[in-house]
Amino acid sequence: MTQSKRMLAAGLCLSLAQAFSTVAGPVRAAGGRNLRFTDIVPEGRSRAPGSFQWSPDGTRLGFLRYDGEAHGLWIQDPVLGKARHLITAADLVPADGGPETIDGFHWSPSGQAVLVESGGDLFLIDVREPDPRRLTATEAEETDPKFSPQGDAVAFVRDHDLHLLDLESGSESPLTTGGAANETLNGETDWVYWEEIWGRDSTGHWWSPDGRRIAYYQFDETPVRSYALLDAMPRYPEVRWQKYPKAGENNPVVRVGVVPVPGGETVWMDTGAADSYLARVHWAPDSTHLAIQRLNREQDRLELLLCDAGNGACKMILTESWPTWVNLGDDFAFLADGRFIWGSERLGWRHLFLYGADGRRARRLTPEGWSVTSL
Repeated sequence: MTQSKRMLAAGLCLSLAQAFSTVAGPVRAAGGRNLRFTDIVPEGRSRAPGSFQWSPDGTRLGFLRYDGEAHGLWIQDPVLGKARHLITAADLVPADGGPETIDGFHWSPSGQAVLVESGGDLFLIDVREPDPRRLTATEAEETDPKFSPQGDAVAFVRDHDLHLLDLESGSESPLTTGGAANETLNGETDWVYWEEIWGRDSTGHWWSPDGRRIAYYQFDETPVRSYALLDAMPRYPEVRWQKYPKAGENNPVVRVGVVPVPGGETVWMDTGAADSYLARVHWAPDSTHLAIQRLNREQDRLELLLCDAGNGACKMILTESWPTWVNLGDDFAFLADGRFIWGSERLGWRHLFLYGADGRRARRLTPEGWSVTSL
């Protein structure tokens, strides 16, 4: 999905507060001056910036902004107190005349380049010499691009299949085949997962920390019935059919696979319970296992599976249940030694707990009476 081009003023203030809250102490520019709101939002501009993202080393803030003439990507240096224009959508000129907006961007692991999504294509831009390098030029849209942990390749989805692009040679290869709309989705989510499981911030593939494998979703949508949606905007309204499982009807069948880089046979994880939701996927730090959160359809039982990425064998190491439902969170994280942090509401408030690599609870990390909203 493309980024929203407009934000309410309240949303802007919240985004700025969130962006700068990660910096210890006041953000000061050269000469000891506090970084001002107008350093990012010049006076007289009618559109607010958005899509704030810190560089991996935390020294620069990237964001998208319409400057009155064009939609562009800007880099803010909190120390110097200045925002530097990097590129505009007009600089990314495809065969059809040029995109009107930049739909998203992603920092490289080194922080020396950004991957830009615009007009359905991908571009690579060095932040020191902003001469855009076109990576794709296809009629089909490239979505959900992700740098490898080493920054030497990019994985993305096109035509419902996962693809790999080698940045040094420029060569491209498919990692999956057989993707088809309303039938088989590889490396992306269906509507149910996008809307309900991931809260419209979905992803469907994950690089291993060592960059040698990619885990991905595969959805079989053939059991799901289609629902008619009326588009009343044209002069003659049009009907669009959306795969949409109503309550009690068939859900898509989903599984998680691991494919080697630069390609080969997929190893499917034996997660069992075909009607369950595979709600979250996490790589272990040593790249040998996946932690998969499996939620039953009634959503009152959440199980953490530890799956061997090499042979697909899975074992359940943790279970959460509640008489009504279990709230999904985004507060799971592996530690470098294989231990992990887990969020739970079992005590009435959402707390963080520390677990050993074997799934045995070590201790609660947050104090009584506190409610954790994010990690």
